[in-house]
Amino acid sequence: MRRPGQFKMVLLGESAVGKSSLALRFAKGQYQEHAESTIGAAFLTHTLQIDPDTSLKVELWDTAGQERYHSLAPMYYRGAQAALVVYDITNSESLRRAKMWVKELRQVNANDMVIGLAGNKADLAAGNKRQVDTREVADYADENGLLFMETSAKRGDNVTEIFMSVARQVAAKQPSGPVRADSAFPPTKPKGKESGGCCGNDMQQVLLTYTLKLTQHFQPPPPPPQLSQLAKYTRTVALQKTTVGVNDNVDHQQESESENHALFYFQ
Repeated sequence: MRRPGQFKMVLLGESAVGKSSLALRFAKGQYQEHAESTIGAAFLTHTLQIDPDTSLKVELWDTAGQERYHSLAPMYYRGAQAALVVYDITNSESLRRAKMWVKELRQVNANDMVIGLAGNKADLAAGNKRQVDTREVADYADENGLLFMETSAKRGDNVTEIFMSVARQVAAKQPSGPVRADSAFPPTKPKGKESGGCCGNDMQQVLLTYTLKLTQHFQPPPPPPQLSQLAKYTRTVALQKTTVGVNDNVDHQQESESENHALFYFQ
C-alpha cells in the first residue's frame, strides 16, 4: 500500500484567464463572479484520493498573470512536480502566452514536470465568443506531451478532472513511495498541540504575505539572485512570526523595521 504524499503544483497563464477561479473551484468548490486580480501569488491546498490506497495533498501556487510579476514566477515553479497552464478560449492571445509558459517550463524542467493545459471559460463557447479552436489545441498538446481539457470554473466543468489527471501522472512517476515536494519555500513541520504553535499552512501564508509585501517595493522586481536572497530572508521572518501565531498581536514598529532592513539589504 502506498503512503499518502504531497506535491507542489503551480498555476500559470495570462491575467484574467481564470486561474484563481479554477484554484478556488478545485480547492473549495466555490466560484466568485467578480474576483480580484492576484498580486504575486496565492497558496491553497487540497487532498485528492487517487485510488483506495493513495491520497495526494496538492500544494497549489496560483501565480499572478500580469507581466510585471513574470520575473517572480521562478520562485513558485522551482521544485514543482506539476504545472497547470491556463488560457481563455475567448482570447487567442492568451493561448500564445500559454505556449510561452510551456516553453519556459520545458527549458527549466525538461520533461520532469507534469504539465496540464486548461482552456478555461468553456461556458462561453456558445455563439461567436470562442476564438481558440479545440482541435488545434488538442493537436498542440499531443505534440508536446500535455494533459489537455477545456474547463469552466464557473460551472465546474472538468475542473476536478484536470487536476486529478495531473495528480495521477505525478503519482505514476513515483510509484514506489510518497510524492515529495522540494518546494522553493519548504513547509515547516506542524508543531504538537502542546506547543501552542501554528500549523504549516499558517507559516506558508505568512511567508507569502511577507514575500509580496517586500517585492512590491521594487519596481521593477529584483533580479533572480536577489529574489533568492529575499526568499531566504522572508522565510526567516515568517518562522520568527509564527512562533507566536499568526493571529496574535504583533509589534508593528518592529515589523516595519524588519521590512526596512530587507529593503536596505536588497537595494
